[in-house]
Amino acid sequence: MTENLNLVWLAEATENANVNLGVVCLVAFATVMTILSILAFTFRMLTHFFAVVPQPSVQSEPTTDAATAGAIQAAVTRALPGGRVVRIESRHKD
Repeated sequence: MTENLNLVWLAEATENANVNLGVVCLVAFATVMTILSILAFTFRMLTHFFAVVPQPSVQSEPTTDAATAGAIQAAVTRALPGGRVVRIESRHKD
């Protein structure tokens, strides 16, 4: 009797499982895209309402950090043995 009920349940499950795999993939893709769109909109609104306002720089001239100066000196020494860096200038188009 139990075996007979299991076969009936299996037959009903097989009939209901005839869902197209393409439809399942499309529904899953649409669901993921909807969730990602909602998250993107939420982050966009958060960054809009809580935007960080950049503070104006107090320095009048930009400075070169030690790592940059060391890298420039190493490049000059490798390209021109015996060469040395006297001054580093930064040019910006304003």
